[in-house]
Amino acid sequence: SHGHYRVRMVCGADRSVGAGSLFILRERTRAVVFDMDGTLTVGDEEIVKGFVGDLVSVRYDAVPRKGAVTLARLFFMKGYQVVYLSGRQGSFYNFSRDWLVRHGFPPGPIHLTQTHVPTLPVWASVGKFKLKYLHGLRDKGIEIAYAFGNTVTDRMCYEKAGVPHDRIFLVGPHRGNGGTVPVRRFRDLLPHVLWHVRPSPVPLPYASMRW
Repeated sequence: SHGHYRVRMVCGADRSVGAGSLFILRERTRAVVFDMDGTLTVGDEEIVKGFVGDLVSVRYDAVPRKGAVTLARLFFMKGYQVVYLSGRQGSFYNFSRDWLVRHGFPPGPIHLTQTHVPTLPVWASVGKFKLKYLHGLRDKGIEIAYAFGNTVTDRMCYEKAGVPHDRIFLVGPHRGNGGTVPVRRFRDLLPHVLWHVRPSPVPLPYASMRW
């Protein structure tokens, strides 16, 4: 049946644990897509700091952009499925999931590459990778209602996925690029989402924000 199912896998050899989620959503569920690096975090360099810290056994917690958690939770409360889409390498899945959980982001699919290397920050690499995933969501009956990013490549991807310009939000130096909605601070968007974004006509089949 529809819902959010928590998945845990244990390796018998070393007893390491992998955690994940399975989302079975109704057709025409509305989604909000968030890029991660430079959008939910304060800059693209945050993931590099975290990776280097992990290599030298020094924990670095990437800094979330102010208001990002509240913004994502507001959309969730209005019945929108939050989707986390990033060009990070697939081996960063647990790293990415743990960060989202630690900072209180609502549960949602986390889509990274299926390789041990990240995509390149150009259209032919990360752009096509993200667009393919968004087309896959659309083919499954999921509607992309709003999308957030920080690069021209993000904007191009969302455009080609059919998201209107007035529902594409860009933060950082490219804010407003190509007629999208410029965002200086996420907290400035909170009243708009709270009072003007209508609840999704197809509610989520689960209510808990627990991952």
